[in-house]
Amino acid sequence: MIKLWNHGLLDARTMNDCNIILEQYQKQDLNPTKG
Repeated sequence: MIKLWNHGLLDARTMNDCNIILEQYQKQDLNPTKG
């Protein structure tokens, strides 16, 4: 991720979208709805 950012292959919007997705996964892991 950082390397891609440094090379300019990722823009701020893409980086933000990825962070949002990662945060959603982390929340699901911390607060499992099943089990």
